[in-house]
Amino acid sequence: SLPLSLSMDTHTVSAGQTLDAIARRYNVRIDTLISLNRIKDVRRIQAGTVLKIPNLDGVAHVVTKGETLGSIAAKAGVQILDVVDANNLSSQVIQPGQTLFIPGARLDSYELKKAMGTLVLWPIRGRISSNFGYRASPFTGVRQFHSGLDIVAAENSLVKAAMDGRVAE
Repeated sequence: SLPLSLSMDTHTVSAGQTLDAIARRYNVRIDTLISLNRIKDVRRIQAGTVLKIPNLDGVAHVVTKGETLGSIAAKAGVQILDVVDANNLSSQVIQPGQTLFIPGARLDSYELKKAMGTLVLWPIRGRISSNFGYRASPFTGVRQFHSGLDIVAAENSLVKAAMDGRVAE
């Protein structure tokens, strides 16, 4: 394959513009923009924000102590040569704290959901009848810890998992 040469453009966010629309406009994945611009919450991007727009999909990676180009590439499932080319490295020597662009890599699912605001969802619409924490038991009247959040809804309502997983009860 041809060497991957990374180049950057910038985009100034205009009022009402979404990160999804910007990603589509430049034909890059939204997780690429989130990672490269260190976006913590896509819903808080303001008009006037200047974003870095790469010509390749991938993620930014800050090198930690003990990592090598080989270990970083293997973890991301990419070729070392692609990382070398994309970052225009003259050698395979890297330093902790150095930021590398990892072409083709994806943002970790947890980080993506956190930035998108979809890490935790409300499982159902309804009134909260009992909060998390200490309370008098509705059965015995004795003060005890309640490790859930009770939500009132109609019987047989669809309940979604609040996080990845399965609703058990």
